[in-house]
Amino acid sequence: MIDHIHIHALKKIVGDKGWTIDQDIMAPHIIEPRQKYIGKTPLLLFPDTTKKISKIVKYCYDHEI
Repeated sequence: MIDHIHIHALKKIVGDKGWTIDQDIMAPHIIEPRQKYIGKTPLLLFPDTTKKISKIVKYCYDHEI
């Protein structure tokens, strides 16, 4: 599971309204239509710019997430 330090850093990248931990909001994004595969994640990010996406990818790459 992802460390809380990383969760905090990712939240900071996207800002206060760019993330959720609400399972009901995450469900459509982590359950495929046939409900055959269900993902698990402690956090769902909603970056609103390509710059934020780039920062997320770089952060995850740098920390091997």
